[in-house]
Amino acid sequence: MPYSGLGSVQGKVQCVFKTEVMNEESQKRSNQPYKVVSSKELSQSADEANVSHSIVSEKIDGTCCFVNYFKGRAWLWARHDRKPIKSADKKFRKFQKAHHQWQTDSKQTEEPRFVWDTNKDFKPPPVNWIPASGVGMSGDRTQPGDGGHIPGWVPVDPAERSHCWHLTAVNLDHHLTAVNLDHHLTAVNLDHQMALVLGPKEQNANTLEITTVCLNELIGHTLELIGTHINANPYRIGSKQEPVHVLVVHGSIQLPSLAINYDGLKDWFTGNVDGAVEGIVWHCHNKSLFKLHRRHLDLPWPLNQPRLTTMPVSVNFEIKDTSLFSYFNKYNQKTFENIQEIGKS
Repeated sequence: MPYSGLGSVQGKVQCVFKTEVMNEESQKRSNQPYKVVSSKELSQSADEANVSHSIVSEKIDGTCCFVNYFKGRAWLWARHDRKPIKSADKKFRKFQKAHHQWQTDSKQTEEPRFVWDTNKDFKPPPVNWIPASGVGMSGDRTQPGDGGHIPGWVPVDPAERSHCWHLTAVNLDHHLTAVNLDHHLTAVNLDHQMALVLGPKEQNANTLEITTVCLNELIGHTLELIGTHINANPYRIGSKQEPVHVLVVHGSIQLPSLAINYDGLKDWFTGNVDGAVEGIVWHCHNKSLFKLHRRHLDLPWPLNQPRLTTMPVSVNFEIKDTSLFSYFNKYNQKTFENIQEIGKS
């Protein structure tokens, strides 16, 4: 599967249109008395990035991952945003409310401001944490984004319970489960550092394929982990008895070229079979990314039948060691009507 020309999701991706704040309860965040929706005007940064001549892809709903080196080896990294301590978060939420009111009042008074003390206001990062590319800096200190978090990554750790589902979609080391990440890691066969990747079949973009990809081939790319125990499983993949998790390279599941017009895109989301997606992500030639989520258009998500679940999918991988992804071996060389059929008893 070719991955050239695709951007990397390192932080919050901007909406392709300018956004507006509405005095209605957020569908996404509880206790947020307002929501952010799209205007009909293309954002200046999207226009400057020549977004109309970009790669158009489906926005996948899961949890973000990153492939980068760790201790000299290709490794899967999990998203870990540094968050403020409770007292700082309370002050920031109060500021957000005041800023929202300032916007509602047509910006008639002085704009409210908020200044973080990153030495005191944030929880300490875990061991081996790195900031995401493009995170703001003040001197040598990382700075939070508009949402009050500092996006970053931690290497997937077999001893970390929160990473257990990441480890079902990747094989970092045949013997890694008994090794502490803080210890020296002995050399292994790099062929064992593989990921289970879902993407379009090379000769037929209307068919999906699950295959193994060497992590070395994915260095610098971000991916979405989807499956049974991820983000409420909007694609209804697998089951508790047979959970299924796979990785999707960001930008790899592409969509037909779409005119970037508010009314036309809303019609596409609601009336086109390909529009049954969480959103659209545009990958520009300068590596800028822009998105349009269904919620930007005040449309619901998740859906009863997302586009991803309507496409046939085959499982094809060649591994010399049958203990790698052993739970998936029984699906190998099979084609399913859709991804929901995998893992059914």
